[in-house]
Amino acid sequence: MLNFFRVLKKPSITFFQTQINVISRKTGALVCKFQAEAFFYLHIIHQYEVKDYIIIDICMYKDPSMLDCMYIETMKSMQQNPNYAKMFRGRPARFVLPLNPEGITAEGMNKNLIELENTKAKAYYLPNGEILVKPERIVDLGCETPRIHYENYLGKPYRYFYAISSDVDAKNPGTIIKVDTITRSSKTWCEENCYPSEPIFVPRPNFKCEDDGIVLASLVWGRDDTNHAGLLILDAQTFTEIGRAEFTTPGPVPKCLHGWFCPKYEQFN
Repeated sequence: MLNFFRVLKKPSITFFQTQINVISRKTGALVCKFQAEAFFYLHIIHQYEVKDYIIIDICMYKDPSMLDCMYIETMKSMQQNPNYAKMFRGRPARFVLPLNPEGITAEGMNKNLIELENTKAKAYYLPNGEILVKPERIVDLGCETPRIHYENYLGKPYRYFYAISSDVDAKNPGTIIKVDTITRSSKTWCEENCYPSEPIFVPRPNFKCEDDGIVLASLVWGRDDTNHAGLLILDAQTFTEIGRAEFTTPGPVPKCLHGWFCPKYEQFN
């Protein structure tokens, strides 16, 4: 299995400044490498092998300027900065890496090396014999802190992931998103002035399909309602609310991006 990879920045490569290395988990040896146009990311959604390809889904940004958005001085002026939301603009993208491509020929220089169905990702030989990979956008929504049904689909072909919106200029930026990577469609949940954390999928006991379960997210509120926290429960298939618990707190609750579900609490006692 070659379901492990690294992304390295190589400023010395003209135009194509991201190198993706595929490394054998058994030997630690470099198996193959690919070139891509420069990009930045914080989170990988998922990665797996199918046929003679590695599929990598990434929450992708064109550059690391979104890191500048997180400095206090930048956030103080973000309401007056017309470029703030553009700096944060990312989209989920899919790379397809061909592990056994056809040999390079003069006729095949412009041929797409990817022959998988249901993908618009591309891969081409460069004049130096290396392979340039070009991703396809999965959906036109900013997605961050992605989660999947890890217990049964980690390193395997999958269909769904769950995320929070990274589009800070959206009508409601506090949105939870479910993405179908096969149909390239999405479902969303949001509530005015409410900001959920990373959505966590919890499978139903004896689940029958990949999204048979619930999605959990902690909630905080903004404006004059900062002494307020909650836990949201969504039906993972329909993305409708099943229930919630809300609490009034003695002080303001800071926004938390991440969360975890512990099926056996006693292990921490």
